[in-house]
Amino acid sequence: MKLLPLILLLAACGDNGSTDIISDVDAGEVTPQRSFGYVVGTTYDSPGVLTSLNFDDDEFVNSDQLSDWPLGSDSILRDIGGEVYVINRSADSNIMFREADAIAQISTLDDAPNPQDLTVIGDHIYVVSLDGGDVVKYNLTTKDVAKKISIADLDEDGQPDCNSIVAVGTHVYVTCGILDRENFWTPRQNGVVAAIDTLTDTVVNTHTISTANPFGLIEVSGDGKLMVNTTDFSTGGCMQEVSVSGPNITSECIYENSILGGGYPAHTTLAGNDFWVVVAAWDADAMETVTALHTINRTDKTLSAPLSAEGHRPYATAACTNGNILVADRINDGVHFYNADGPQENKSLVNVGLPPASIICD
Repeated sequence: MKLLPLILLLAACGDNGSTDIISDVDAGEVTPQRSFGYVVGTTYDSPGVLTSLNFDDDEFVNSDQLSDWPLGSDSILRDIGGEVYVINRSADSNIMFREADAIAQISTLDDAPNPQDLTVIGDHIYVVSLDGGDVVKYNLTTKDVAKKISIADLDEDGQPDCNSIVAVGTHVYVTCGILDRENFWTPRQNGVVAAIDTLTDTVVNTHTISTANPFGLIEVSGDGKLMVNTTDFSTGGCMQEVSVSGPNITSECIYENSILGGGYPAHTTLAGNDFWVVVAAWDADAMETVTALHTINRTDKTLSAPLSAEGHRPYATAACTNGNILVADRINDGVHFYNADGPQENKSLVNVGLPPASIICD
């Protein structure tokens, strides 16, 4: 990622000269692997705050609130190609990213209202929105609309309720819910995956999956499969494994949500061969939704015991290249560090000041 200010990197290194640094390292020592995480904190009723997290292996170093990013009240993060993008949803409707020493913004209100996700191909971004009928292509340099690619005919109301988009090769793939907005957002049918050829900016295929309501952001596995959560917010739905190759799309359920013990998958991250799943369920006694963190092995589909401690409220997760899993805890306003090889929590809470809602890690 290229978001972290240079001063933070220098502060972490201290003011020793290079000769001193080299002389202090034994030949057999392993240099800690530096990773950076970013988290959005928000109450959803006022502007949020973006915080950077800096750590070596599983040792937390510091955090820094990045006040130059004007977040909305409902913002999510995407890390694409080492660049950090902020998607301000709902009424704010814009995309933010760092450009040289400033924060650039692209307003999507007129063309992609309530943006949900984006992906990047070359010097263009492709944006899907909940309230629009197009996948909108923007030029990152001019900030202008380069093309509107209509997907309105996927839904009779012209708004196919698309929630995520990813790029694989020269194609982008979009997941859409096809919901009835006049009937409490009930699915009209099973979810749809649309393929768009970015060389021609045309829809080249649509594929209906076997379950309704794609939910959350698409995860891409190491072998190039798209992992798509679907849920009825009870025990229905499954994890769809979507195989793509150019215009070709196939899919199958690789585990049913019924294995989640009565809950539904509120957030899922794929790390190696394990899904890290935030399982949510309604607690009738407490009159609130409670959550717990589990893993599901992609091969044998086994569900772990709860990994989150009592008193934690996991909300979102992110996988880091150094093996850490970052877990946003809304009830405690912070982030926990887990080790993917354990898995076990190995560091205490890092407080970020507001309930965390979205999190990424390099």
